[in-house]
Amino acid sequence: MPGLSLKDLPDRLRERFSLSAYARFILLFTLFNLMFCVLLLLSIQNVQLREGKRSLEGALSTVEAVAATAEQQITQLRSTLNATPAQIGQAPTSTETNTPTPQPSPLSPTPSAPSPTATFRTPTMAPFTLTPTATPSLPTPTHTALPTPQPSVPPPSRPTNTYTPTPTPTPTPTSTPTLPPPQVFSIFPPSSETGSLVSPVEVWGWGFQTGADAQISNGINTISLQPCTVVSPTLVTGTLDLSTAAGGPWDVVVTNPDTQSGMASNAFTVTIPITYAYGVTANCSAEVSGCSEVTGAPDGNQADISPGGVITLDLGVGNGIRDGRGYDLVFYEWWNTDPPPTGSIYLDWIVIELSEDLNIWYEVFNWGDGYRSPMDDFTNIANFSNDSDGEVDNERILADLLYGNPPTPPYPTGILIDIAFLGGRPDASYRYVRLRCPDGGDDPAQVDGVERLH
Repeated sequence: MPGLSLKDLPDRLRERFSLSAYARFILLFTLFNLMFCVLLLLSIQNVQLREGKRSLEGALSTVEAVAATAEQQITQLRSTLNATPAQIGQAPTSTETNTPTPQPSPLSPTPSAPSPTATFRTPTMAPFTLTPTATPSLPTPTHTALPTPQPSVPPPSRPTNTYTPTPTPTPTPTSTPTLPPPQVFSIFPPSSETGSLVSPVEVWGWGFQTGADAQISNGINTISLQPCTVVSPTLVTGTLDLSTAAGGPWDVVVTNPDTQSGMASNAFTVTIPITYAYGVTANCSAEVSGCSEVTGAPDGNQADISPGGVITLDLGVGNGIRDGRGYDLVFYEWWNTDPPPTGSIYLDWIVIELSEDLNIWYEVFNWGDGYRSPMDDFTNIANFSNDSDGEVDNERILADLLYGNPPTPPYPTGILIDIAFLGGRPDASYRYVRLRCPDGGDDPAQVDGVERLH
């Protein structure tokens, strides 16, 4: 530039580049570090050169010493080779510390004839081996790479582009959401008579899945809807076969394929014809009077069974007593109007048995043999059987503890019996009922009727 002097150069540079104070500091600091690194590098190289020089000087000294020793040995060898026989015998003993290995004494030549001439021995020279006492070995020069000087302040590291493979994401297992259990609201029709085939049956609710199963259960037996069709998540339809269903309340249950279920308790009722409303055949022994009274409704007119007498009732095909939920049959004693208005009964000794085929009989009630468990626990008068006086003949029991509706039939004289303790087949149907008065009673047993509840 014309007219530019060195004195003005810093100002012109400052104006041109407009460096801030911080930038100038960084620049100066970097230049200082570079100079320091250069000086450090030169110092390291100088030290290494001096150490290398000393190593070389030591090696040269060793080489010179070995060369001098070798030269002396060569000179001695030459002197020995050039000496005369007389000089060999007068040769002085070598003072060299590196004495050659002693060799066997040379054989003297055998003279062919006596001669006045002096006899001399020609020495036999053995191979000469130089065995120095301590021969320093010439070190092999090692070329040591000088370390690269590192600056005291390292420059910023340059990122290395390292290829890192992208890991394959592990698929997270998707958990299947757990659906809530179904709910059952109602069934239509809500009741039907035993022995009937009910179709269609509609079960209403919520959360019904495809493949769900619907059934009714009284805790003893189970009847499924066949076939069962899931119309929608709120409706299941099918047919109920009540040919072996016991009377009484039944639960309605819907079970989804995931095994979750919903239930409406006592939502369906199986009704049965009242026993005395259809033709019941009575077969009475000679000890029975008023046999026909046992087949009608309990109306205050009773059949009398003298001790040893028997009445056998045939309820008919499909009308047998079944084990249902709660009490299964009622035995009506004769109603005594005292005390009014409900009255009471005087329970006589009597035995009640059931059978499917008139061959095997099962005792379900026995008044007069003392308290027996579990049979006596499955009636509504268990407390009287197990009281202080036990099961006496003509036991007075107030009507308000019995089954019935005073003052019109059926009168409140009913003793309820549950046959669950029998443990028979769930679908067993007891078509025959036998009533007998055991021997030993004070008077006849009085029966006003038998009613089937299940």
